[in-house]
Order: sequence, then C-alpha cells, then structure tokens
Amino acid sequence: MPLDRHKLAIAAAILFSGTAVLAQSPACDETLWDHVCNPARLVGQQKCVTVTGTIVDATANQKTHRKDGVRHEPDGDIHGWLKLDPGQEKFLNAGNKTHENGNLVFEIVCLLPVSQDDAKAACTFTVQ
Repeated sequence: MPLDRHKLAIAAAILFSGTAVLAQSPACDETLWDHVCNPARLVGQQKCVTVTGTIVDATANQKTHRKDGVRHEPDGDIHGWLKLDPGQEKFLNAGNKTHENGNLVFEIVCLLPVSQDDAKAACTFTVQ
C-alpha cells in the first residue's frame, strides 16, 4: 500500500526505550507497524493515543549537532524529542527521564535512506 510523505509524518510512531505508543489523528494506521525494524523489541502500552507538546532539539547535547534537530538512524528513521505538555508525564519512563532529558522520543520510520542491512525489508514501500 503506498504511503505518502505527509501521512508518514503525521502518523509517526512514538517510540521510547522499548515501549511504543502509536499516535495519529484521526484514526490509527496499523500498517505503519509493518515498517518498524525489529518490532518484537517494542512493547505496545496503549493504541491510538494523541500527545501534545513542543518539539525540541534532540541533538543539542551530542557531538554531532544537526541543524534539523533530529537524530538520523541507520535504519532510515529519524528520532526527535517532544517536550510533553503538563499532565502527560505517564507517557515518560525512566529512560526518557535519564537519557532523553525528560522528553518523549518520537520516530518517523523509513524517512531516510537505509544503510542497516536488517532494516531494509521494513522500508520497502512506495512513497508518493
């Protein structure tokens, strides 16, 4: 099934330290899980959750600061940070608090070229 770039951005899987929450509006697109490399490493806690917050620079404290503010991963995904609005702390775990400056990590899958061999199959779809 073709997946356009706009839908891909809106339907980003929010992944954080081994736990995943799929956020999409207005309804979840379960086919996005087909494009997650090694999905068995993730534990779904709750489906169809929408969170709100402010996107912050996920590379500010790294050796390789990126102008776009997101980490470029070899599996073709980008990882960014969302500073959640007050009252949504239940979506953060210990890893978010200690390794991600208290931010929720969001992931947009298959956005970049894939250089990780075991991830290539997950990103075989048509982008319109």
